[in-house]
Amino acid sequence: MWWRMKNLSDIDLDLLRVFNRVARFENMTVAARSLFVTQPAVSKAVGQLEERLGAKLFARSGKRISLTEEGRVLYETTQRMQQALQAGSEKLQHLAGQSEGSVRIAFPFLLLHFYLLPHLAAYRRQFSRYRIELKVENRRTVMREMLLAGKIDFFLDAVHGSLEDGDERVELMPLAVYRNFFAASRRAFGSLEGHAWSLEEINRHPLIVLREGSDSRRFLEERFAQAGLRMNIGFDCDTSAIVEDLTQAGLGLGAMVRSVSAPMHLRSADLFEVRLEKEFEPGHFVLFKRKGQPFSAAAQALVDTIFSR
Repeated sequence: MWWRMKNLSDIDLDLLRVFNRVARFENMTVAARSLFVTQPAVSKAVGQLEERLGAKLFARSGKRISLTEEGRVLYETTQRMQQALQAGSEKLQHLAGQSEGSVRIAFPFLLLHFYLLPHLAAYRRQFSRYRIELKVENRRTVMREMLLAGKIDFFLDAVHGSLEDGDERVELMPLAVYRNFFAASRRAFGSLEGHAWSLEEINRHPLIVLREGSDSRRFLEERFAQAGLRMNIGFDCDTSAIVEDLTQAGLGLGAMVRSVSAPMHLRSADLFEVRLEKEFEPGHFVLFKRKGQPFSAAAQALVDTIFSR
């Protein structure tokens, strides 16, 4: 289907911003939450955009949506637009003398290792005069205390299930979709590659997992329990880096996470993903912020950087 509108620049930028967020998550409810608007408002904006373009941007099957060919083209365009606007914003702030400042964030090492690093690199390239203060913490309760005490601008965490936090002082902004998976060393577990395994079969091998208290550990224990299994834990680890080191050493199957929209990041070419007969359901990388508290210029620039990639 050809678009009837000749000039895309005539489209309201707010509509394109909403579309970009829906396309990112392929979920209107999650997109609405990340924009701090209602789901009907997002649905209405997408409908208006499709009407003005004369093209269907999403294929709908029940509650599931996916990008059409036209939608994929527009998504790539809006991604480039966001990056250009972000670069222009940085230049304007520099000319106005507003480039000095800092952003303070906290996150589990798991998110740094498997999600945040490329965003920090892009932020540093474009906003080199902003100072970044990073605090690694695996316990969400501690990060929440830091947030509410004003010690950080926001924190990131991996969330399974409901995106309702239960604390009225905190707002949640979904960032990306991810899945849990197990990795293994080809040297030690090469026979597992190329096949799909049940959780019972996976559990015959020692499992390398994060320590109790992490959302990832809790999620895996629940899924194994649903299968009538108690996890065969070989190693409890403080960080995902240790999980990967022990996995690379061939000491067991390492529990890791990967962003659905980005290539899987594993430091060693010897490691591979152990396929499951039934993949774990996805979760979300989520930004937690104080409700009603605007971001500083430095913090807003980092949030914009994350969403523009």
